[in-house]
Amino acid sequence: MDITLSLYRKSNGWQDATPPDEDAIVACAEGDRLQLRVRAAEAPTVHMGGDDLAPARLGMVEGQVEAAYEFVIDSWAGRTSLHVAMGERRRRLILDVQPHPGKLGIEAFAAMLNELSERSAALPWGMSPGQQGGRIAGPTAAAIFPAVLDALMPELLRHLRRFLRDPPIAVRRRRDLAPLSMARRPDTQTVRWLANHPRTLLALRPGDRGTGEQLAVLPSVEQPITVTNHDHPVTRHLHFQLLRVRQMVDATARRFETLAGSGNWRIDPFVRGYAARVAEQCRQHRAALADALSAPAFRQSPPEPAREGALQALADLPAAAAVQRLAHRLLGAGLQLDAESALEASVKRTYDLYESVVFYRLADAVQAALGPGWTARWSEPAGDAHEEKPHAAVEWQRNGQPAASVRLLYQQTFRAHSGKPNLWRSLSGELRPDYVIVFETDGDCHGWVILDAKYRASRGAVHDALRDLHVYRDALRHRDRKAHAAFIIVPALDQDASAYATADYVAEHAFGAVLSGADGDSLESCLRVHCNCVTGSQASAV
Repeated sequence: MDITLSLYRKSNGWQDATPPDEDAIVACAEGDRLQLRVRAAEAPTVHMGGDDLAPARLGMVEGQVEAAYEFVIDSWAGRTSLHVAMGERRRRLILDVQPHPGKLGIEAFAAMLNELSERSAALPWGMSPGQQGGRIAGPTAAAIFPAVLDALMPELLRHLRRFLRDPPIAVRRRRDLAPLSMARRPDTQTVRWLANHPRTLLALRPGDRGTGEQLAVLPSVEQPITVTNHDHPVTRHLHFQLLRVRQMVDATARRFETLAGSGNWRIDPFVRGYAARVAEQCRQHRAALADALSAPAFRQSPPEPAREGALQALADLPAAAAVQRLAHRLLGAGLQLDAESALEASVKRTYDLYESVVFYRLADAVQAALGPGWTARWSEPAGDAHEEKPHAAVEWQRNGQPAASVRLLYQQTFRAHSGKPNLWRSLSGELRPDYVIVFETDGDCHGWVILDAKYRASRGAVHDALRDLHVYRDALRHRDRKAHAAFIIVPALDQDASAYATADYVAEHAFGAVLSGADGDSLESCLRVHCNCVTGSQASAV
């Protein structure tokens, strides 16, 4: 019995989102509420991003079990997969989070990963379900991150199929003995060769034979020959890259098969089940790669590392360039299992990534606003055995005047009201904004600013974020002093929410939205006026 899938999106009731085909890619937006309805002969199991989903409703329809699963899209690497299983039958839906004004697009997402990787190779990676430990490997990874594999391998195979439909042709010219071509005039080297071979020249003299007989038995003459085949430098390089990807996918499958079959009682049964699914997926990807590598284009092209000519030619071959780029990402994304075969880590959630990257952008903006006369001192990176997190704080001191300082703090905790003195306290319950910046001279606080990163920036989301910001500004105290400014930081703004980021609005209210993302970056200009209270370049902004 087959599995029938129907996907619906919540919008004034449940609206049909797509008639899902096998491995269909469904466009959606982060934050969308979806409902998957599954009909099968028996109760199915549904996994999303490694998590087991529980049915919101279960019943019998037309003699089959119908289960309804409701969930909110929470993007992992821009893509989330739904796996449905009933016995030996398997179905998969790929939920692709499309770019929109309130979210970074896929390319911007990749750029954000690269930006974080420049700070630390471990920062972009969080944990897979199961909360197992892992550590980042070197350039040659022992296993691929499951979420990266899930997001990139289908794309790589899709572009690989495009490439094989029209592979590049290599044209090579050489000299060889062949019947004299009557379609072009002999070149100088051929004439010289004939002068040195008088018998062959005599056989070519007209009138010695009939035209038909002469054409049938023309002697072989050294002449330029044009040979065309698929042995192209780009194909050779892709062959080399794909063999490495196949080797690593195979290694990943073996690692997860070992984990799935582990008898270690400390490993959660769910983790073992998840590892078995990842191993099965890896085997399918390996088979698809092996099938592609058996194509004539790769059989005619021996694998070799990239040469300058191959990299230059990629610019004219979009499908080949996409395969090369995706293979490069896969070969660089991995980690090793720890001593107890703990499950692999995965890409952090998009909002966590954005919070991390904004912290480092804020540090750069503060440094630029303060100028070269200030020196930064960074705290040790935060984190635990499961994942690395950004530094907890950065402090700047004026060169020669250590009494003047600026501090940027990440996720500073403001303790709940208790009546006890506390440098960081809340008038109500415990609160933790993403960032605070404090300006001090001789231990006296000139003022401080609250900032909160918000990954989505539609008008409704901005209103929700600004409401939280009102609570922070009203409830939080540092040295019994309220914050003198508060801002949300967003990657983009919908047109109907752009008023909150205008210079006049921000200056009048010391409140609003600041852009840092695909639509520009105004962090430095926003912070410069607040840094003036310690730099003294203008009148105090407080």
